[in-house]
Amino acid sequence: RSLQFLYFIGGGYTFQVHVAMSKQGGVLDSRQSFKGTLRQLQDKVKRDPMGYKDDVMLQLRHFESQVNLFQLAPTVPNKELCDLISFLSHVAPLFKKDAKGFPVALLDVLEKHKEVLNKEVRRAMVQALCLLRSRNYIEPKEVLPLYFRLFKIKDRELRKILLNHIVSDVKKMNAKVKNPQVNKQLQNYMYEVVAEDDPTAGRYALWVIIDLYRRKIWSDDRVVNVISKACFSKHTKVMTMALRFLMGNYPKDMETEDSDNEDEELQVKKGRNYAKKTKARNTAKEKIKNKIAKNERKKEAYVNTVFKPIEVLNDPQGFGEKLMSQLQKTKERFNVRMLHMGVLASLISTHKLLLLNFYPYIQRYLEPHQQHVTHIMAWAAQAVHDLVPPENIHSLMMTVANHFVTDRASPDAITVGINTIREICRRQPLVMTEDLLQDIAEYKKFRRDKGVIMASRSMIQLFRELQPEMLSRKD
Repeated sequence: RSLQFLYFIGGGYTFQVHVAMSKQGGVLDSRQSFKGTLRQLQDKVKRDPMGYKDDVMLQLRHFESQVNLFQLAPTVPNKELCDLISFLSHVAPLFKKDAKGFPVALLDVLEKHKEVLNKEVRRAMVQALCLLRSRNYIEPKEVLPLYFRLFKIKDRELRKILLNHIVSDVKKMNAKVKNPQVNKQLQNYMYEVVAEDDPTAGRYALWVIIDLYRRKIWSDDRVVNVISKACFSKHTKVMTMALRFLMGNYPKDMETEDSDNEDEELQVKKGRNYAKKTKARNTAKEKIKNKIAKNERKKEAYVNTVFKPIEVLNDPQGFGEKLMSQLQKTKERFNVRMLHMGVLASLISTHKLLLLNFYPYIQRYLEPHQQHVTHIMAWAAQAVHDLVPPENIHSLMMTVANHFVTDRASPDAITVGINTIREICRRQPLVMTEDLLQDIAEYKKFRRDKGVIMASRSMIQLFRELQPEMLSRKD
């Protein structure tokens, strides 16, 4: 094979191409050589920008002609255009005045043909914009609106690129010194996106805000109060994400830092079934368990350094009443209603609110056969405090006693029922009656299960401290 150097002229563009000739004189792969040539030119331009300015200007004119041709058939793959976009995204910041039309052209093509563009070309254009933004060649307000419109496109890899770039860009801007003016502009825009009637863009905007809060970049009370407004969104995915945030459970998809350890953690939780247990295998398993425990401790310390979101709500009573009204009217599935009950229980407990219609509502789910009944019983006990009138929670306590603390119930149900009543009485002792206390005290002689005996004795011990006169003489 012989190597020749030719000059190709077309469309007002001249560039040098390495062409490999076969023995028959045919032309072999010229695209690969074109890509290599661009890479070589990119390296030379970075070393001596002004010396190769004419070559870069030729490439810019060639890009304009290629874009005009590509827009006639935007669904067709075009590797040559992708390589040209990659080259110009690296060298354009060196020629700010001469290449100012390059990002404008990318934004224009993406805006017009974002849904029908070939996915490889679209990703190349988005990555070029991300690179230009990371070098401060374009302002955030110029690209953010387009980014959130691109979230509607069903391209998982593209969404991942955009999310990582938005979070890392804001993090970089606040790395050394926080910029309140820029942060406020970005926050206002994202708040508007969350409030708009667009479930996809709103969900990803809320996702970005929560992730920046988790990273302690945007961690003020204004952020929490804006997220709390999303609890009343008519879009279920946006609403559930905001409710989980208030409960302190961040979406798993946001946990990018611990994603590398998910497979190891899953294997350890499931257990590894070896044919034979050896010392080396046991040592390896212990190392993985210790590593997971260490990561969990880091994660807890990382999140808990920021105040709990539910503690800094501006109007907890108004928020609780509005959320309770939404819960009573909702027709959402049961797990969404459970999120409502969990947030309301935590809100009532933290701020000692009086939401008296919460107790009759949660009372209807206190059945042994109810799904997730232990969570519901825990929330029922958590929502009780010393300012709640005893007559408003007496029915709740008696429902637990009638459905769980009976001889017909299983030992586990009896144990859970007695422990729930004990927690309710610990928070509001005046709700207990002498008859019910005597019935629970009799379970200290229950022989079928030790857990029931311990639960009964703990109840007796509690009232020895709070109201010993309600106990019988032998107790």
